[in-house]
Amino acid sequence: MSSYQEVEVVIIGAGFAGLAAAFELKKQNISFVVLEARNRPGGRVYSIKTADGVTIDMGAQWIDKDHHRINKLLSQFKLKTVSTFKKGKDIYNINGKKVISKKPPLSAPGLLDLFQATTKLNKVSKQINLNAPWCSLEAKKYDGQTMEQLLIKTRCIHQGAIGIIDFC
Repeated sequence: MSSYQEVEVVIIGAGFAGLAAAFELKKQNISFVVLEARNRPGGRVYSIKTADGVTIDMGAQWIDKDHHRINKLLSQFKLKTVSTFKKGKDIYNINGKKVISKKPPLSAPGLLDLFQATTKLNKVSKQINLNAPWCSLEAKKYDGQTMEQLLIKTRCIHQGAIGIIDFC
């Protein structure tokens, strides 16, 4: 026999935003339920420990100083971050092959395309209101496609450059 409980709010997703919403509702004594498709909370924030005890971030690795809401939540819940160091060589996974290099291992046209894609993304990002991205003119268009679709659709990236970007 199944049972159900009536609630005032249904929160879809137990990522940072969903958990923050639940926390605020709890403070206001509003009934809610959090629905999460995965077998764990955290959304894109996910770390694993290797057999030798090294922690590896599998998603949501960077929090910029301009992410005011996330930084406020980190402070509120006394969560710590670590600095990111950019020293030495990068490791690229190109079609299943590990390549270690100081720069993306692309041909000259591929590097040019990667530069153009970065330039385009920087231009697009400047059109988005950081405090209310959903109010930006192009919000619906960008929200309805993946990064890979955007780059291919705008023809600003070479297929070889797409191979070094992880679209998950």
